[in-house]
Amino acid sequence: MLKRSFDALASLFGLILVCPVLIGVGLLIRREDGGAVFYRGVRVGRHGKLFRVFKFRTMLVNAERLGDCPHF
Repeated sequence: MLKRSFDALASLFGLILVCPVLIGVGLLIRREDGGAVFYRGVRVGRHGKLFRVFKFRTMLVNAERLGDCPHF
C-alpha cells in the first residue's frame, strides 16, 4: 500500500512538472494548421484485444484518408 501511494504521488508530481510543456506542444500543434491536437486511434494489444490510444498528432489532418500515411 505504501509503494502504491508513493507511485501515485510521484506520478502526480511529475505530471504537474511536465504540464506546461504539454500545453505548449498542444498550442503549437493547433497553431500550425488549426486541426485537432490529439490523434485518437485503435491498436491491437495482447491476445488481440483492441484498445484506444491518444497521442499528440504529428501528421497532417486526415492523412490516413489522403494517403500521406505509410501503410505497413
